[in-house]
Amino acid sequence: MNKESKKIIIFLDLLLKNNSLIIKTIISSYEKPTLPGFEINFLTNDIDVRKDKKNSIFFNILNNKKAVFISHLDEVGGIIVNGNIYNLGTMNW
Repeated sequence: MNKESKKIIIFLDLLLKNNSLIIKTIISSYEKPTLPGFEINFLTNDIDVRKDKKNSIFFNILNNKKAVFISHLDEVGGIIVNGNIYNLGTMNW
């Protein structure tokens, strides 16, 4: 048996021996809030937020330019960094 095969066997053996811990860790991570749960607090500290029934509009003056991001209710969200707007995608991606 070559060296690479032995490494793979050792790795798979570790997975099998620790599978309950790995599964428990994965499941418990779903109980913690993720970035989309915190981003509104981050954004509202530096960016004005105007909401209506369908959209949240985030805006601020960045690098002497007015940057606007419109977040629709079906989107995960986005963030403005250095005047650039990054969309994190939609729920259906």
